[in-house]
Amino acid sequence: RGLRMVIGLDFDNVIVETGEDWEGLTLETPPVSDGVIDLLNNNFVSLILTGREDLHPVIEWVSAWAPKWTGEIHSAQSWGGRKGPYLAYRKVTIFVDDLPEYVEDIRESGVPILHFVKKVHVCPKKLLLQEGYLKSEFLQTKAGATSPYQ
Repeated sequence: RGLRMVIGLDFDNVIVETGEDWEGLTLETPPVSDGVIDLLNNNFVSLILTGREDLHPVIEWVSAWAPKWTGEIHSAQSWGGRKGPYLAYRKVTIFVDDLPEYVEDIRESGVPILHFVKKVHVCPKKLLLQEGYLKSEFLQTKAGATSPYQ
């Protein structure tokens, strides 16, 4: 049996394209890319950790855009606004975030972190593939197939 990989993603501007107006999230707000929806619907991502305090809009959006996803959604606000300690506690294999202050906090907590910059990386799925955290053969899973990334 293989090693269980735990992949985590930030929400705003890693999963959903909110720009600076993260409070303006609606069900019509588009995802960053189709690839990130593929990651969620195929359950390659175990958890979403956001800096948002109110998780209700996040849960609604993810339920609408990625209805097959079975992971968890948590707020960094429960950990004093820090993501690093929570991700270390959860033994996350890799986390993807777009904000430099969170990237630094996560790095200082000893958790592997990828700094996502949409203009450079285009899609979190592409970045995870480039960095070796996803293998292309696993991305060919059929509906109902088991993912090693749960």
